[in-house]
Amino acid sequence: TTPRDLAIIFRAAMANPTFAQITSQPVAMFPADAGETTLVNEDELLHRYPGTIGGKTGFTDAARKTFVAAADRGGRRLVIAMMYGLIKEGGPTYWDQAAGLLDWGFAQDPKAGIGSL
Repeated sequence: TTPRDLAIIFRAAMANPTFAQITSQPVAMFPADAGETTLVNEDELLHRYPGTIGGKTGFTDAARKTFVAAADRGGRRLVIAMMYGLIKEGGPTYWDQAAGLLDWGFAQDPKAGIGSL
């Protein structure tokens, strides 16, 4: 799988209203035998980046920490896909890197193609 594959899959998933609603929630209550359990969405961009629509974290041995997300600003929607996410001591956090990618994308002329799926 490539970052492009992740972005294509995520774009298709976000077209499903149920998935889009679930991935946009910071927390959810889930029924359990002993009542309800609180599930916390690990997508920190939901709290840190205005316009975040949702995202999905992941991990594989080969790709390490992965993340795909979408954000909307002024009616313009961007998707980012990250692989091999590592945090270097003293460097930007993984979430800072994701926000930086979105900032860069939104700063580009909407008529100039960044990439397309």
